Amino acid sequence: MQIVYESNASKYKEAKVIALGNFDGVHIGHQELIKQAIALSKENNLASAVFTFKQ
Repeated sequence: MQIVYESNASKYKEAKVIALGNFDGVHIGHQELIKQAIALSKENNLASAVFTFKQ
């Protein structure tokens, strides 16, 4: 896993499938969303990522 902060995010320009949300823990619904993002990225030969926000 790699954590990217706003200050260095501009160097990541390739296409990705992103699970976007306020993940305040990885609950069952969050797990399903992330699994679907990973599956979609594999189907399309893309990288996957999770984007969340500080509380």
